[in-house]
Amino acid sequence: MTPDSPRVDSPVRGLGTALRVVVVVALGLSVAGASIGGRVGRVCAAIAISTIIAAPLLRVVVLSAHWYRKRDRRYAAVGLGLIAIVAAGAVLAAL
Repeated sequence: MTPDSPRVDSPVRGLGTALRVVVVVALGLSVAGASIGGRVGRVCAAIAISTIIAAPLLRVVVLSAHWYRKRDRRYAAVGLGLIAIVAAGAVLAAL
């Protein structure tokens, strides 16, 4: 990208940092779950797995809101459609 070329989209402020924090927290919980053992270890491991699953979904929600604010309704609709599909799959899996 040259200095004169326009940006396609502005980055979402703080999203990269938040995702890095989530990864570090999940790593810490995974290590704690593996080393502690017992009920506390299982809870730490379950929270770590839930964190890893939730991070991309939350990223899609944040990006959809960002696209909606930027008036890019098509990308916002695709993001919300993806979340709806994942939610429907979670509901069907729970049945």
